[in-house]
Amino acid sequence: MRCKKIEIEKLKPGATVTAAVVDPAQPRLKLIAEGTVVTAHLISQLKRRGIQRVILSERDIAVMNAFQTQGRRTKVPPSPTYLKSKLHNDGSKEADAIIRNGKIPSWGDTDTGSGETGSGETGSGDPVQRDQKSAAGTDYADGLESQWAIESDHRIDVVTRCTSDSMRDQNPDAAPLVQISAELIDRYLEDPDALVALAVCPYSFDYPIRHGVHLASLAIALGASLGLGRQQLMDLSTGCLVHDVGMQAVGVNLFDTKDKLTDGQLSKLANHPVKAIEVVTKYGDSLSQEVRMVVYQIHERCDGSGYPRGFHAEQIHPLAKIAAVADAFVGMVSPRKHRYAIQGFSANLALMEDAKNGKYDPRVIRALLHSTSLHPIGSRVELSNGRVGQIVRSGGANYVSPTIRMWSPNRMEAEPTIIDLAMERSLRITRSLPAAA
Repeated sequence: MRCKKIEIEKLKPGATVTAAVVDPAQPRLKLIAEGTVVTAHLISQLKRRGIQRVILSERDIAVMNAFQTQGRRTKVPPSPTYLKSKLHNDGSKEADAIIRNGKIPSWGDTDTGSGETGSGETGSGDPVQRDQKSAAGTDYADGLESQWAIESDHRIDVVTRCTSDSMRDQNPDAAPLVQISAELIDRYLEDPDALVALAVCPYSFDYPIRHGVHLASLAIALGASLGLGRQQLMDLSTGCLVHDVGMQAVGVNLFDTKDKLTDGQLSKLANHPVKAIEVVTKYGDSLSQEVRMVVYQIHERCDGSGYPRGFHAEQIHPLAKIAAVADAFVGMVSPRKHRYAIQGFSANLALMEDAKNGKYDPRVIRALLHSTSLHPIGSRVELSNGRVGQIVRSGGANYVSPTIRMWSPNRMEAEPTIIDLAMERSLRITRSLPAAA
């Protein structure tokens, strides 16, 4: 089990540790037993004993960092010039034929879904967004962050098993993936801002599976904002969950480097969606053609600069266009071995510029801003009154006026004040702040 030394202040009350927490000075000394719920009193007791750091499993660190932005960098590195794949298989040939025959649906088609959803419903149905009520000016429900972080960790385990099975078995079971997508949609309906917060504050562990779960959560929010029905969201989410199965086939650590990618690396990168659709076809009719299109086209770009085929806007499935933006955003705000995570505000600016240059569909970028705000949910910000805040709810169409938790800079341990900036016209965000080191 991978472990890491952390400051004791980073222990989070309410979390249940899945592995024993030990003293770095005496590694055989268990400070907190496996299965213990961390409380503020327990943390206080450790501090009184002079414990300043503890050794914690990376899995538990990831759970405790849920809902906490990791963004510390403002400069967005340029994308490489991607190569096109020359690899073909039955799955890619089927998808290419659909594209070649002009059968990609338009945005106006609200019945792209097919088959049965995880909740027993059929068809796309009414837009999920209609069910939403504004929660502006409120915080998340008590205990929600800890509960959802643990749930998310469980989903990562399930997807890990499913993707391993899909690479090994000829007839893998899609039911667990479909169930996870159904659960994520239900969580969106319960609190859309909280699901976005969980999605856009990823921790660098269990890549690429953790990335897929975060990506699926954000894509659901973008799709709902664009008026998709439940079945379309199911297809979108499930495609996101498994889209990087091809990356495991070519080597997940091959591209996590600050050096310029070689032609050989770029060729393998271009091949991984083709390998992914080959794996996903093993699920047969239990995963729809829409799911396969998300897997196959998530790395395509509207201007033809993407991969594996260099398709242009009219050749890219609308669900894949949504997944592409969500994937790019989550990728930027995620820590990597060779760089810090990028601050959400900088990631949004970069995507807006890319959309202006034709890379992404502007409708999806607007959905991203609607779902996250310009300074995205989870971000730390400075306010015009000199106080600091953390974004907890999107401002919807009012991109610059989200709901925030607000503190005095010298009293960060105090209970925050919850402020809806749309109602507090005298306050505004002056700048984005990096995540705490």
